[in-house]
Amino acid sequence: MLPVVACLLLAAAGHASGSPRTVTLGAANYNTLLVSDQRVGGTTFALLKTHDLKPILANNYEVGKEFFAVVITDFFPPSTSSIARLAQDSKGRLSVTGLKNVDWSAWGGIWLPCSGDVLRLSKDKSVIMVGEEYECNARHIASAASLVELRSAFESDPYYYGYADVVNFMRYFGKYPFANNLSLPAVTIEDIKTHFNPYMYGYITALELSKGGKYKTSKYMTMGRCSHEFGYIMPDRQTVYLSDDHGSGGALFKFVADKATDFNSGKLYAMKALQTSPAKGPANESAFDVEWVLLGSSSNAALLKAAKATTFLDIFEVAKGDKVAGTCPAGFSPVNTATGFECLKLKAGMATHAAFFESRRYAALMGATTEWSKAEGMAYDSASGSLYLTMSVVRYGMEDFAKRGSASTSYDAGGPNHVKVKYNVCGCIYKLTVDKSTYSATHMAAAKCGQALPALDAAGNTCDTTSIASPDNVDIVDGQLIIAEDSEGLHVKSQLWAMDLKTGDLTRIFTMPTNATLATAEFTSSYAYTLGDYRYLVANVNNWDFNQRIPGRVGYFGPYKKSDTLRFGPEASAPTSTTGRRRASLLAASDEMLAAEASRGRGDKSLERGWPEFLANSADL
Repeated sequence: MLPVVACLLLAAAGHASGSPRTVTLGAANYNTLLVSDQRVGGTTFALLKTHDLKPILANNYEVGKEFFAVVITDFFPPSTSSIARLAQDSKGRLSVTGLKNVDWSAWGGIWLPCSGDVLRLSKDKSVIMVGEEYECNARHIASAASLVELRSAFESDPYYYGYADVVNFMRYFGKYPFANNLSLPAVTIEDIKTHFNPYMYGYITALELSKGGKYKTSKYMTMGRCSHEFGYIMPDRQTVYLSDDHGSGGALFKFVADKATDFNSGKLYAMKALQTSPAKGPANESAFDVEWVLLGSSSNAALLKAAKATTFLDIFEVAKGDKVAGTCPAGFSPVNTATGFECLKLKAGMATHAAFFESRRYAALMGATTEWSKAEGMAYDSASGSLYLTMSVVRYGMEDFAKRGSASTSYDAGGPNHVKVKYNVCGCIYKLTVDKSTYSATHMAAAKCGQALPALDAAGNTCDTTSIASPDNVDIVDGQLIIAEDSEGLHVKSQLWAMDLKTGDLTRIFTMPTNATLATAEFTSSYAYTLGDYRYLVANVNNWDFNQRIPGRVGYFGPYKKSDTLRFGPEASAPTSTTGRRRASLLAASDEMLAAEASRGRGDKSLERGWPEFLANSADL
């Protein structure tokens, strides 16, 4: 199976200040560094392993000067990350000369890593911070007495698909959901309660990378537990903004360390939004004043110790309430978050536990806003003091008692209903105004939103292709916001954009050669890095149609001279508009990828390298 490539993070970053140079992106200057299943020096890229470093077995098979890049693979857990050693030739071109997979066993493995930021500590040491998204609902793990109960509980969640995540993660501990196919140890509820502690997952992970490729792993529990997409480090190297990538009912967080560059202790805040634009107005006019609610202060050492001895039922009492009226029995408080409507009572002495292990629920109890939808990447423009944040869709909790424009109580009952904006399936980019003296955001307003078409166009697009759809990760390059789409079919072909930060004008700089009916390959990350005397725009390709065996890809546009100030022009060729041409384009790209794989050798197919195959064997669960 072929994993999804979520993120490539290079171990150095920088900015240019020379004369402007207009560059045009195209397939000819996209350079692939790694492809799923590729072997480098005896190491297989994205090979999944158990906690004791044995290969995870796949269903239905027999058992059988230093530059670095950290590559994250994002698929159903257990997930993995890798460190690639890079060589740079005289013209700035990069190649992979060494590869090793990161051992996360000290932290119980890694859960759905997504995207992140790089903190440079010295010329020989950097910390790569990556979020674990779609954290497991710990309430179900604590309450269920059987696998049947556990599955039923997860299926009742409005957004979670956590049952499949949990039982597949148990492969990390040598327990298999498809055991009857291979005569392997079958996962039980007792195994889950013994080995799988939900309060060990859902954090910003930290990989400290030093000279020679040596590394240390950690997780910053101090930054709270949620569906972390991204932790963006501000210029003071003390403040970190945290986006909660959930379908709805998400929060936005801010962490302030006690000491710059040391994120092992500090304070965690949640945003409270006060809408200043008209209620039920269009998303592209939405605006809010911002307040920050203090959730708590703690240290990683204290939280790690507490996590090992705490369950959800140690933190909260739960009662049944009226989810339509949004009311609870006396003594219980209503909340409406990513886990839906709940009636909760905080147990005595558990405020710190709630703040860091149940950050979203506790934020709701404390009056913060838990109505955001799919908060994704961030990038800070120091010139204007603006932090750009993407929301890949505006829906549900962000609406006013509505679901995709139709009346619904599901997402606002029991909550404060701070956000009242019209549904926008194409998503928005918000600009947060930041106080440069404190790096605290004070205001938030839409900077750019996509535009839904009245009906699908001839090519099958839901959103107008002259603007964004499902914006994901972003970066700032010489006064331009580079925007990668994770369009999921809203644009049949995901697109890469450059937005001029002074004018707001958009330029489409690249279009993926793909067709949603065959594979949804997407640029979900785009970051600019400087290594030595050259600059690179990293763009990684995700693939979600594993039946086609089209691999995820890690690569970059460039190289460009460090002294150049880059201006991205329109893409080399406009996207084709006919289905036949899109299909032919994808098939050609697929054939090239598969031919390259064949020339390298596929390796042993008995090993799991990506999306777990439980979907074809759901009866086994």
